[in-house]
Amino acid sequence: MSERIFLPTTVLEVGIQDVTFEGDSLTVIQAINRGGASEAPYGNLIEDILVYVSSFSSVVFKHVKRPCNRVADALAKKAKFGDVFQAWMEELPPDIAPLAVLDVR
Repeated sequence: MSERIFLPTTVLEVGIQDVTFEGDSLTVIQAINRGGASEAPYGNLIEDILVYVSSFSSVVFKHVKRPCNRVADALAKKAKFGDVFQAWMEELPPDIAPLAVLDVR
């Protein structure tokens, strides 16, 4: 598993304390909500996630089917092939914005 994780410390830096993380991997979301998956090959990543999110006031991890969250899927694919950290505070990237409009409807 070689996926990039948007580190919660960046979210904390902008003052966000109550967060909901959505993911399309039911197995991973269930492992996080159980509090770990030490037996799984990705168990160390789950443990790291749990450490990072302990700084938030409120954290929710929700499973969302991929077709129901096209924006997150597109952002994950964009991050996978990007070589530089990027954060968008005001506007979405031009290739993501149309998907966000569809999600709102």
